[in-house]
Amino acid sequence: LPGTCTSTKDQDHNATRSNTTSSIVAGGNSSSIEEHLLNAAKIYPNPTNSSFTIKLNADNWSYTLMDVSGRIVTADHVQNQNQYEVDISNLSNGVYVLHLNLNGNTISRRVIKN
Repeated sequence: LPGTCTSTKDQDHNATRSNTTSSIVAGGNSSSIEEHLLNAAKIYPNPTNSSFTIKLNADNWSYTLMDVSGRIVTADHVQNQNQYEVDISNLSNGVYVLHLNLNGNTISRRVIKN
């Protein structure tokens, strides 16, 4: 298994021999890494009156910004950038929901426009 470390130790106690094997699995699957990256995303300034920046430690991701009725107001696929500015100056004041997607994993954050 990739990311697995196995250690075997022979023990001899009063002429009784036993083998002890232990395994450590490092990391985890890729989706947990992507979830961690998404959870570490920064959205600022929030609240905002004209634009906000998404900072995500990944190079290939997408976002969707929706109004409270579920209508998509802006969306984009971002490549080769870990920071992206979203202009919302043309949107009405209110609360929006930002969905960040990285390889099928999605998190949501509220964005407030003043």
